[in-house]
Amino acid sequence: MTWRLLLPLLTSFLLVWTAIPALSQSEWITEVETQCASCHDIEEVCENLDESESYWRETLDRMVGQWGVDLSEEEIATWARKLTDAPEKLRTGLCP
Repeated sequence: MTWRLLLPLLTSFLLVWTAIPALSQSEWITEVETQCASCHDIEEVCENLDESESYWRETLDRMVGQWGVDLSEEEIATWARKLTDAPEKLRTGLCP
């Protein structure tokens, strides 16, 4: 692959990567409490923290489709990744 083709691809990747919010553990806990607890008990979120990223993507897509939750595809990807990658960090400060 030539640099002419690779450079736009790399640039796009970096733009998307830097758009992902870099929240601290306490900020993510606050986000989960604010966003998820408006409809769900925190215990329900805690019970599912060990699920896969595809589970969270499907769940978030269903919430958008059935319940009109306002999340972009980028936000769905970010939430799914965070809920998958940091279960212990979230569980420590979030779950009873």
